Amino acid sequence: MLRATLLLLVMLNPFATVLYLTNLMQERSRREFTDIYLRAALFTFIILWGFALTGDFVLDKMFQVSLPAVRIFGGITIFMAAYTYLMQGPEGIKLFRGDVNTIAQHIALPFLVGPGAIWVSIQMGQDFGPVLSLGMILGALAVSTAVTFLYAALVQESAGKVALTRIMSYFQMAMRLNALLIGAVAVQMVLSGIQQFIASSGGAAG
Repeated sequence: MLRATLLLLVMLNPFATVLYLTNLMQERSRREFTDIYLRAALFTFIILWGFALTGDFVLDKMFQVSLPAVRIFGGITIFMAAYTYLMQGPEGIKLFRGDVNTIAQHIALPFLVGPGAIWVSIQMGQDFGPVLSLGMILGALAVSTAVTFLYAALVQESAGKVALTRIMSYFQMAMRLNALLIGAVAVQMVLSGIQQFIASSGGAAG
């Protein structure tokens, strides 16, 4: 259970998220940013828990998409994102504009919710049921939110540009280390998805 929760936390990738939100943290007051991010976290929770509850049924019965296919696609997508994080860092930071609801939705999708997080949530629902998966998703989101608010407090209380640059450098290093881990997880997702697909196809043929 702890392993799955940590995997979801890796997929949420708070170190990369906070770097992409740095401009928003600087432009908004602490209260405004807190309101925006909590809304984004709420959207994220609803989506992930929704997939934990119904994802397998929706994918398999309605769209006839197997979980191994989601796993493989998620692995490919996450690998591409991890490669970008590792090689380019936070360059090209996205500026968020609009009202609170619009910005919150943009943060939730795609910065917090991605194919990897969706796959982990579906797997949680299958392995642990609705109640435990609820707690696991909340736990991962709580840690990610705590990291984000800590970084936001540091950014908004920085006295000068030099201090902010130093703070960002530490998080950039953490982001790149996390990207290495995510890249390895992504490759494993693809390999496991292929193995799972072959095994399920062999069982169906037999």
